Amino acid sequence: MGSIGKPTTLGKIERWHRTYDVERPRFKRHEQFIKYYNNKRVHMSLNYITPVQVYNRGVTHVVE
Repeated sequence: MGSIGKPTTLGKIERWHRTYDVERPRFKRHEQFIKYYNNKRVHMSLNYITPVQVYNRGVTHVVE
């Protein structure tokens, strides 16, 4: 749920659901889609890198 007075948050959530609806049928399980979305799918809003790369930026050691 988005915060009150934060319309851009709702836009981001709605965009995620649109992406989910379009790309989800390619995967057998929800978890596979989430792993793809966060680890393999580049995002234009993140300068064409993955969310995991942004999240782990500056981290020297990551255990997977």
